[in-house]
Amino acid sequence: MNPTHLKEQNSSVEYFVIGAGDFLWKSTPNKDKVPQGSSLFFWAEYLRLGGFAVVRASVEKLTVEFVDSFQSSLYKRILYPRSEMKVA
Repeated sequence: MNPTHLKEQNSSVEYFVIGAGDFLWKSTPNKDKVPQGSSLFFWAEYLRLGGFAVVRASVEKLTVEFVDSFQSSLYKRILYPRSEMKVA
């Protein structure tokens, strides 16, 4: 699977597809099935021979960084904790 970051505009849920250790696919047959504006990152540079994600978690934040097979940074997203939800 190609490294991908998706988030629908009216949602707080974010989806990351992590790990393309060998081949990437330039084909995008499902592109029109993804809600418009929700694809924040998609990478398919097949000459770079895949990539992975480095995920760092701490009390303050979560960092997801996509890197290629040459350890070059491709994309980074920092997520902060949600505010406390009070359950009735």
